[in-house]
Amino acid sequence: NHTSFNGPSGNPHSHTYRYPSVTMQTYYVQSADFILSWKILNSSFDFSGEYANVVNVVPVNNLTVDYYLSNSSGTFLTYTLETPILPYHIWNSHDYSTSPGVWNYTANPPSPTGGYDNWNVSYNPNTGYAPDLVGTGPFMMNGGYGMPKGQWIFDQYWKLYVNPHYFVQYTSSLRQWTPKFYELYVPMYLSVSAAVIALTEHKVYQIEGGITPSFISTLSNLQNIYLYYKPSTGFRYLQLNSFGPGSAANMTSLYGFTPVELGTPLNITSVRQALNYAVNKQYIASVVFDGYDIPGTSLIPPSDSVWENQSLPSFSYDPAKAMALLNNTSGMKYVNGEYYYDGKQFTMNIQITSMNSDPLDVEAALKIAQWWDQIGVSTSVTQESFSTIIATENDYQFKGTVDSITGIVGDPTDFFDVFYTPSGGLFYGLYFGPFSSMPLYGNSGPVENGTYFDNEMITLYNELNSNTNLTYRIQVADEMQGIAAWQSTVINLGYPIHIFPVENATFVNITKDALGQNAFEFWNFLSLHLRVKQVTQVTVPNEQELHVGMVTDSRIYYNGQYGNATVEVRNSRGSPVAGADVVMGFTPEGSILNISSMTGRTNSSGEYRFEFQIVGQQSLIYTSDYSGQVNLTAAATMNGTIGGIGYVNFDVAPEPVAYRILNTGGLQISGMNATRKFSIEFYNPLTGSPVAGYRYSIQVNAGAINLTTVPYEQEVKEYIPANPSNEYYYSIDNVSGTLFDNYNMTQVSGVTPSNGTVSFFMQINGTLDLNATGNFSESYIFLGNYVLGAPMPTTSPYMTIGEMTSSTNPNGFGELQPVEIPVSLSVNSTQISISLNVSTYNISTPGGYAQVNVTVTDAGSPVSNFTVQLTSQNTLGANRGFLSGQGSQVQVVNQNNLFGSLYLPGINVTTNSTGEAVAVLNASMYIPQFTDGLFTGYTGEPFTDPYLIPQDEFQITAFSQVSGVVNTTTVTSSQYVDNPPYADFISGYINGNYTQAGVILLNSSSSYAIYINSTEGSQYGPSVGNIPFNVTINGIEQNTTGLVTGSNGTYLMRYTTPKVTSPMTVIFTFSYQGHQSIMNSLVLPQAHVTAKPQNQVVPYSVAAVFAVLFAVFASLYAIEVRKRKKV
Repeated sequence: NHTSFNGPSGNPHSHTYRYPSVTMQTYYVQSADFILSWKILNSSFDFSGEYANVVNVVPVNNLTVDYYLSNSSGTFLTYTLETPILPYHIWNSHDYSTSPGVWNYTANPPSPTGGYDNWNVSYNPNTGYAPDLVGTGPFMMNGGYGMPKGQWIFDQYWKLYVNPHYFVQYTSSLRQWTPKFYELYVPMYLSVSAAVIALTEHKVYQIEGGITPSFISTLSNLQNIYLYYKPSTGFRYLQLNSFGPGSAANMTSLYGFTPVELGTPLNITSVRQALNYAVNKQYIASVVFDGYDIPGTSLIPPSDSVWENQSLPSFSYDPAKAMALLNNTSGMKYVNGEYYYDGKQFTMNIQITSMNSDPLDVEAALKIAQWWDQIGVSTSVTQESFSTIIATENDYQFKGTVDSITGIVGDPTDFFDVFYTPSGGLFYGLYFGPFSSMPLYGNSGPVENGTYFDNEMITLYNELNSNTNLTYRIQVADEMQGIAAWQSTVINLGYPIHIFPVENATFVNITKDALGQNAFEFWNFLSLHLRVKQVTQVTVPNEQELHVGMVTDSRIYYNGQYGNATVEVRNSRGSPVAGADVVMGFTPEGSILNISSMTGRTNSSGEYRFEFQIVGQQSLIYTSDYSGQVNLTAAATMNGTIGGIGYVNFDVAPEPVAYRILNTGGLQISGMNATRKFSIEFYNPLTGSPVAGYRYSIQVNAGAINLTTVPYEQEVKEYIPANPSNEYYYSIDNVSGTLFDNYNMTQVSGVTPSNGTVSFFMQINGTLDLNATGNFSESYIFLGNYVLGAPMPTTSPYMTIGEMTSSTNPNGFGELQPVEIPVSLSVNSTQISISLNVSTYNISTPGGYAQVNVTVTDAGSPVSNFTVQLTSQNTLGANRGFLSGQGSQVQVVNQNNLFGSLYLPGINVTTNSTGEAVAVLNASMYIPQFTDGLFTGYTGEPFTDPYLIPQDEFQITAFSQVSGVVNTTTVTSSQYVDNPPYADFISGYINGNYTQAGVILLNSSSSYAIYINSTEGSQYGPSVGNIPFNVTINGIEQNTTGLVTGSNGTYLMRYTTPKVTSPMTVIFTFSYQGHQSIMNSLVLPQAHVTAKPQNQVVPYSVAAVFAVLFAVFASLYAIEVRKRKKV
């Protein structure tokens, strides 16, 4: 009941509040609910901007509260009164925090995980239930009011059930916003193509997150599919790190925040403007995003037109102007086609989420790198996981980073807080400052320094937040957008247009609005209802329904390789259809380049040929066991017919690459002054040849290891402080002599020379206190960027060296991470030695094995009964390579546990009397086994992809927890390639019939022509001739054998139905080399089979919406406004 605060003028105020004793109820909303909600939500980042100037909330009675403000608030009605309300009687047992610095921090909480900041409402991932959820919304998960329980099963589905007592239905003016269906079921599909097929088959109602432009033509001509083009509530952007030495020191002094990386010379306005001019935003919108992107400058999207400043500079593509700005920048020199700043080459690196989750954004980033290269700024692109991008943005560990914001609807004050004020967004990677010197009005007026603009943005935000005059507030917002545009700390890459396909045969009344994704879906779930008059589906002659088959000229392709797909369109009789319009689509976006048109028309044989090329820059492995296959889809339409869709999958493999450590005698550094040379060779394991020109990034923990004397071609870079790992090293302050934890990292990077070998020297850091760890310690050499959680940079067309999360990983599938090589550090030399030998260093089959021999000696003599821990790390993929044998299998904590991969497969072995121990490396897939929640071991799993199992590499490490001695070796596994032709199919069709519920209806005593087709890939694929087959007609005691299709892939035979007085079933079986096609028919008594209307059956309980798997990670971040999400 007491609060202290500073008023608008800065004067301190202190108040004590008095209020009556009130007993709160639990069956409807109470004033205590508002008070606790304010306490909890105001301490969170997501909702901190919702309570501007609110200093206290006091109860008046059960249903009334008073809000006390330190100043007027322009967002009280639009933000504060729209925040969620947390039920006090549920949350009061969790009203403490286990995190220092937030409301009600409790050092010794009653439950170690029960604070409001980490309470998971008792969610059980095995059952998918969360019993502590309340269930007061329109749809429930908690099973209230006798309804079934909802579920969320990770990577599979989630479902909710209608709330039969949703309060809105009792208010007549709001009753239209009451749910009108029973169950909301959201299955997760592995690809957009699979989702599109499910939509066309009316298995789902909508695709959550929408589709990519390549599928527009596929769906636009299909029956009962509506495409809603929804303007985005956000924008894509490329943020430039504008921190310089001065602004970094200023932020540390004022806010206690120090950026990990300085952006110099990006702390100069003209340099940022130059890079802005060197980005062809129109090309990105029209070519990369197929026209479904609107170029812009403001951070406010056109969908929020009231607040958008439409008079900002456009920074249209002008490379000459970009170079002029750089040439006029003090300290910048142009030498031999490259820019140098203060004697050092000006280079850029763009960090972005990996192509398997964000292919079009990666394509845009690669084009930007090309444009910047052309003006003399050498630029690279680093692909990382989304979680890594967030971490690097939070700490400003970047030069440039591509991301996106969504949810900007209505009053943008809270966005301006995080974009333009250090206190609002600095610690969350959303602060688009600091700003730097420029003319007051952008291109005119007196020049003001960066501190002036930093303070001006804070002043303007405070005006925006406190003034209640709408006209004035819009003027303030325009001014802030103007300063931001001229500062160019962010390059706007456009406002996306989301494409939502909706199946409208069953449900209607979609709400067309410009709200964010969550709000858009919410209001649609309340407005949708069954059609008053159901769409009537008429049974039509089979020739009016199209079917699509497709084959490719190979099942496996390599980087840069050309390929083609043959699309065959047939009617339901199996006859080829000429003149059908065909539209192609593929996923992942960016994986292939179309050579022929994405649209075409079938020829007289019902065929359309589509030619494509595999992207030459592709570094990901596309198979069902790695990153998923490439999916190619074809949709066929024609006037007067029902359209059809078909698809095919194929594999893509980059050139393999491997590495081997050239050091002998283990990876030990003994003695504080000892220096050890480290050498690693990168080579092609298929040929054994070294790989030259391969971009590498290698890091060490600077608190433990110093990098010394490296070749001049390499670049050494310090990250202070940066290491996000739980690993740290006890260093000694040279002044005070006290211990401190050192998380710093040192990186060496460059490209491999002609012999593919990289070398550098390592020395124990003189400040490392090995006495604190028992005179020895284990550190690591990281292949990749451990600071960012990223793998090796990679050079096309080679694979990416990096560990990948597997399908069994709770953090998701396909996140690439560094590879770590352990190094033993000790005060004195040890006589203990561990040697590693394997029976073969190249396992010839992907599912094969190699014997791992461990020998332990002490001054040359064998050591018995000595325990060694062996681990295996897959360096090119996921979930492969585990150890077994005479020992106990264990899960070893992975150094990448903060990035995705949690454990490495390991085994503890014990030496015999000769100092030897043996284990077996299994190169197959594996899955961990548990009993009652406890790990029991690993079992092998078969590969799911029958055509390509890529070359792989496993790093085997031996480590002694007693002596700290470590050794490592690498073993490769050969690739497996099986590229068989597509199977041939035999299928039959009867001319002149109708189909009812999948059964062919025939007249009694009638003659019919049976067309028997031999096709490739499926029964609707391209024709293949001269195929022998058998036909069996059961039920009428007739058997025909020894038949062959003609050169055109067709055979015609006649069949006369028997005379029947009651319906009789006739089953036709067509077979060839084990493939069978069955045709069911029903012979009816003397009557004509006619087409009759058949009403569509509407599921009474389901309105299905569906989510593509890769979009679920982004949707987890889209809680509400200001929450970062990929758009």
